[in-house]
Amino acid sequence: MSESLKIVQLDNSLDGATVARHALNKANLSPEIRVAGTRDEFIKTVIDFPPDIILSEFSLPGIHCSQALEILRQYHIHIPFIIVSNDITDGIALEILRIGADDYVIKNQIDRLPFAILRSLEKYEFKSDQQNLLEQLTNSEERFRTLVENSADAVVVLSAEAQPIYVSPAVKNVLGYTAEEIYAMDIFSKAHPDDVPQLMKVMGKVLASPGIPIKGHTGRMMHKDGSWRWIEATVTNMLHEPAINGIVDNFRDVTEIEKSRQALQSSENNLRAIFENTSEGFVLTDTNATIVYFNSKARYFYKISTGNEIETGTSLADSINDERSVEYNRAINAVLAGELRQYEHMYAQIEGKKSWLNVTMIPVVENGRITGLTLTMTDITDQKLAQDLLQRSESNLNAIMNNTDALIYSLDTDLRYITYNNALEDMMKERYDIDIQPGYHILESLNKFDPGSETEWTDINSRALSGEILKFEKELPYNGSSSHLRFSIHPIKKKNTVTGLSCFVNDITKEKQSDEKVLKALEEKNVILESIGDCFFAVDKNWIVTYWNKQAEIVLNTPKENILGKNIWDIFPDVVDTLFHIYYQKAIDQNTIQHFESYYERGKAWFEVTAYPSASGLSVYLREITQRKHDESRLHDLNKNLQSYTEELIDSNKGLEQFSYIVSHNLRAPVANIIGLAELLSQHKFSPAENEELLQGVLVNVKRLDDIVSDLNTILQVKREVSENREPVEMQQLVDNIRSSIYNIIERENVEIQTDFSALNKIITLRSYLHSIFYNLIINSIKYRQKDIDPVIKIKSAVINGEMIISFQDNGLGIDLKKKGKHLFGLYKRFHHHVEGKGMGLFMVKTQVEMLGGKIVADSTVDKGTEFRILFRSDNL
Repeated sequence: MSESLKIVQLDNSLDGATVARHALNKANLSPEIRVAGTRDEFIKTVIDFPPDIILSEFSLPGIHCSQALEILRQYHIHIPFIIVSNDITDGIALEILRIGADDYVIKNQIDRLPFAILRSLEKYEFKSDQQNLLEQLTNSEERFRTLVENSADAVVVLSAEAQPIYVSPAVKNVLGYTAEEIYAMDIFSKAHPDDVPQLMKVMGKVLASPGIPIKGHTGRMMHKDGSWRWIEATVTNMLHEPAINGIVDNFRDVTEIEKSRQALQSSENNLRAIFENTSEGFVLTDTNATIVYFNSKARYFYKISTGNEIETGTSLADSINDERSVEYNRAINAVLAGELRQYEHMYAQIEGKKSWLNVTMIPVVENGRITGLTLTMTDITDQKLAQDLLQRSESNLNAIMNNTDALIYSLDTDLRYITYNNALEDMMKERYDIDIQPGYHILESLNKFDPGSETEWTDINSRALSGEILKFEKELPYNGSSSHLRFSIHPIKKKNTVTGLSCFVNDITKEKQSDEKVLKALEEKNVILESIGDCFFAVDKNWIVTYWNKQAEIVLNTPKENILGKNIWDIFPDVVDTLFHIYYQKAIDQNTIQHFESYYERGKAWFEVTAYPSASGLSVYLREITQRKHDESRLHDLNKNLQSYTEELIDSNKGLEQFSYIVSHNLRAPVANIIGLAELLSQHKFSPAENEELLQGVLVNVKRLDDIVSDLNTILQVKREVSENREPVEMQQLVDNIRSSIYNIIERENVEIQTDFSALNKIITLRSYLHSIFYNLIINSIKYRQKDIDPVIKIKSAVINGEMIISFQDNGLGIDLKKKGKHLFGLYKRFHHHVEGKGMGLFMVKTQVEMLGGKIVADSTVDKGTEFRILFRSDNL
C-alpha cells in the first residue's frame, strides 16, 4: 500500500500500538497510529485525525468497545472496527460480533492483524460500492430484482392486504418454501403464536411510517420441515412508491445467533442463581475496596457480624470499627497487592454459644492486572463445634492409649501412621532407632524390626484391608535374641468401606518364655503336670492320646482309662470342625504354637488353649476362663447400656434446651410489661381512672403470665407421666370414646369420622397419651374446617416394614408448609386466627408422640386439607 494507513488505536498503553505497527510494517501497510485511552481522547482523535480503521481493546476502565462503536455511529463515521485483545473466549467472540465489530485479533496472534485489516477494508469498500450500486438501481426494477434475488437475505413484498406479490428465491433457503407456496399462503400464519402480538405492533408501526425502514421483531417462523426458525427482519412501507406499491420485508435466519444468545443468557442466569442461593456469602470490590456486588447471604453475614447493612458504593475497609480494624485494613491492602488472606471470625453469641465465620479474601486478576478482591464468608460453627468435640474425644482416647503397656497404632489405606501411643513411639526409638511420625510408612522400617518378611506382611495387610480381622503371633529378632509379639489387626470401616487399620500389639515374650519352660518341664516330669490346676493332655502324630492329667479328667469329664491309647476324635466327635480341631491341626501342620480361646459346648465352658507341637505330636494346655468370659460379656452389656443412656441423655438435653428457650422468650414479655406498669404506678401520680387502667394492665399481664406458667406445667406433667405403665389400647374404642365425649360438636358441625384399623387395632402404649394425641388431632380438624364444607376426618392404621403408621387426614383449611412448616409443632404457634386457641395442641401432640418413642410428620395443601402421620417402632405392636 503506497499511502499511509491512518489508524486510531483505543488502548491504555503505547505497547499495543508498537506491536501493531511492527506487524503492519512487516506487511508493508505503512501505518500511522494515534493512541487514545479514554472516551474524550477517542472522540477528539477520530475528529482531529480522521482514521481509515479503528483498533480497540475489548474493555478499558473508562470505555468499552461497544461504547466506542456507538460514538462512531453518532458521528456518522463508517469505517472498519477491529478488536485486539487477550483471552477472547467463544462467549466474548459472540459478544464482539453482536455489538457490530468487524473482526477480532488475539494479541498473541498479532501476525493475523494485517489480514484482518485488509479484509475489513475490502468489505467496507465492497459495502460502499454496493451502496452506490443500490442508488443507481433505485429506479430500475430489473436491476433491483437481480440484486434481491442474488442476496443471502430473503425478500417478500406484501400488498396492502398483506398478500405476497413478490418472493425472492432466497426465501426457500430461509424457510424452505418455494415462491409458489409463499404466494398461496398467509405468511403471518407461519409466525409462532407467542410472537403474533408483537408482530402486529411492528406492522402497525410500519404502516404508520411510509418510506422508513423499521427493524422488525426478532421472532420465530415455522420452517417447512416443521422446526421453528428465529427470523430477524427489516420492514419498509413502500406502498407510496408506484414502482413498488408494497411493503418490503427483508429477513434472514438468525437461529444459531439467537440460540447462542439464549445460552449465554441462561448461563448468566444460572451463575446468578448459584451465587444468590449458595450458603456462602460473596462480596466483590474494586481496587479501592469499594463494594460493587454482594449476594443475599453476604448481606445476612455482614449484618450479624458488623451490625450494619451492606451497600454498594461503600468501603469494605469501613465495615469493622473496633480494635480489629487496623489488622483488617492491613489484610485488605495485602490482598489488593496480590496476596491471599484467610481467617476465622466469631460473629455472634446466642445464649452463650459462639458462632463462627471463615473469611477468605482473594485478589481479582484480569489481564494480569488486579482489579479488586472477592471476600467469601462461610459459616463454620458446626465445624468448630465438631472440632472441639473431636479434640475432647482425642484427649480421652490419648489418655487411654498412653496408659497401657500395649502398642497401639492406626494406619491409613496406604499403610501410613495416623495415630500411635507413647509405648509404640518409645519402643521403635529405643529398639530400632526409628523416629515414627504421622504419615510415616510402616514398611519403611520393616527391614529393621522384621527383616526378610516383606511378602508375609504384604499378605497380612492386604487381607486386613479387604475387611478380615487378623490375630496372630510373631517372633521378631531383637538384641541378639528374639521377642514374641501378639498382633490383633482390625479394619476400620466407614459405611462398609475400609478406611484404615487399627492395630494392637502385646509383648508376650515373657509369657512365651514361661510357656516354653512349662512345656519342657511337662516333657521331663509328668508328675508336675498332675499337680497343676489346669487341663493338660498330649497326643501323637496320629491323634492317639498319650497323656491325660487329673484336671483333664475332672474338667472334661473323661477318665484316663477311657481315653489313653485312643484317638481323641473318636472320644470327642462333637469337637471335630470346631476351633479346637482347626487349631490343633494347624499347630501340627505348621509346627507353630497356637493360642486361642473357644467355647466347649458339651461342657458349657470357655477355655483358653495353647497347643504346642513337638517331634512326637502335640501337647495341649487348657485353662477354663468361663468366669472371665461372663465378666467380659457383662462389661460389654454395661458399655452398650451406657451408650444407650448417653443417647437418652443427649435427647433429654435437647428437650431441656427447647424448654429453656420457651421459658426465656415467652415469660419475658408479660414480666417486662408488669415491671413497666409497676414503675409507672410508683413514680407518677395518676387520676383514679388512670390508676384503674394501669392496674387492669397489670392484671392482664399477670393473667398472661399465669397462663404461660400453667402451659409449661402441663408440658412438664406430660414429660413426667411417661413413667406410667403401658397397656394394650384398642384404637377403635379410643376413637369411639372421643366421638361420644364431643358428640354435641360432631352433630353441630356435621362431622364425619371414618376409621380403618384393619391393619392394626391394638397397640401397647400409655392410654392417657394416645387419648390426648387422638383428641387434639380430631379437635384440630374440626376447628380448622373449611367454610360451608362438612368436615371429613379419616383415621387409618398401617404396618410397613415392622413399623406402625397411624394417619389422620382431613379436608380442612390446610397449612402453607413452605412458609410455616418449620413452626408447625412450635409452642404458641397459630396459623389461623379466626378460631380461638393457644397454639399448644400440635406442640403437645408432638411432645407426647416423641415421649412414646415415635415421631410425627405432616403433609398439607391450602384449601385441600392436612394429613398427620404418626410412626411407632415395632416394640409398640
